[in-house]
Amino acid sequence: MHRAIYAKLAGWAAAICMLAPGQLETPLKVRFHLADGVEVRGDLTIWDSAGIDGSFGRRRWTELKADDAWRLYQRVMDPRSAGQWVDLGRVLLQMVDADRDAAELAERAFKRALRLDEVIGPTVEQARQDAAQANRARQEEAAQKLSTASPEARPWPADPWPILTQPEQQAAIAEMRADAERIILEHLEATLEPLETDHFLLYSDVPRPEAARWIMQLEKVYELLRRVLPPADHSSNRAAMDAQDFWGKAVVVVLKDQAQFRAMESESFKHLVPQSTVGVCHPVGPKVFINLHRHDDDAALEWSMAHETVHGLMHRYQTPVRLPAWANEGIAEYVAGLVLRDSPMAKARRKEALEFIRNGGDVNAILDRRYADQTWLPQDANAAAVGSLLIELLTRDQPTRFVQWVDQVKSGDDWEQALRDRLTSRAKLADAFVQFYKVND
Repeated sequence: MHRAIYAKLAGWAAAICMLAPGQLETPLKVRFHLADGVEVRGDLTIWDSAGIDGSFGRRRWTELKADDAWRLYQRVMDPRSAGQWVDLGRVLLQMVDADRDAAELAERAFKRALRLDEVIGPTVEQARQDAAQANRARQEEAAQKLSTASPEARPWPADPWPILTQPEQQAAIAEMRADAERIILEHLEATLEPLETDHFLLYSDVPRPEAARWIMQLEKVYELLRRVLPPADHSSNRAAMDAQDFWGKAVVVVLKDQAQFRAMESESFKHLVPQSTVGVCHPVGPKVFINLHRHDDDAALEWSMAHETVHGLMHRYQTPVRLPAWANEGIAEYVAGLVLRDSPMAKARRKEALEFIRNGGDVNAILDRRYADQTWLPQDANAAAVGSLLIELLTRDQPTRFVQWVDQVKSGDDWEQALRDRLTSRAKLADAFVQFYKVND
């Protein structure tokens, strides 16, 4: 009997040694999933509070799906150790950004620790603080890897967009739907049924009547830009280009929650947006995605929606080459003003631009601003408004030559040379612009 007791005690001691962090006496056959869904199989030989080693290499606990980390950690830990339950909770709290189940599992681990040792409460609180600090550090590191430049700053070739056959266009629409649904599921964990028109797929978690009003405004943006840049009857190639504005359809996503909007920007589009940003247009190859936060200010939301939609249309206009920033932003502002004539934003923007001109603002400095060196910033509302007035003047006085200038720049020519070829010199344009708006509203 004594021999049996000693044997049992020896077995417990061996088990405790094996369950302590470090080398396992016998490799453990494991199967788990990483956070991105990849399945990993192999022999686990070493573990500690930070991760596991084995035939699959080194894997941090935070790389695993939360439920797999929960299950596997318990296979190697000592379930009688309150401290190890705290360590498990700490690991799980560092996974909440990627896995929503992690927070609930962490609380279960902490409760188990407190049942085993009621005086371990301060250690649990320290674990919470450690996890929060690690999460902040990781977010800051990730933010440094995100682009802060406008998507409009990317270089693009001057090659014309290819014309799709009808079957190709239908396949493109199906791909845009699939892309949108995948992105939305990553951030909402729910599906959204889109509203659809000839040119747009609008996904939103707001009431559908509100979204229906927006999608009609999107079509109005399309129609009014076509009036500013009408198809050229004399060019069959140009007419063909204009007949197919988007690759498939443009996807527009409007989310009520600002945190979800910012997460979508950073995780799905690798873009860090300022807190004040309402909307962003992302050209992805031939595709167009427009993401917006359902801002409390209806006027700001609808203005941003119209503005970013113009960017998407201009991306697809003939070639992806960008006009100079003042014209690219100016056309977006100008068309937004045509669509939303009664918006307080339209009046405020125009007032800002007129005050800038009449107070001696440097128009040439605005003409020099560029996306590439980030001298054109989203918060420079008066610069975009000045660009809008320039576009207004050009389209009113020389509409045909203005379109020819746009076409020439879109073909890859320098914008100032194209201006001299089609309209006037930059210096004369700036001077005539200032003189006109000093006395005209």
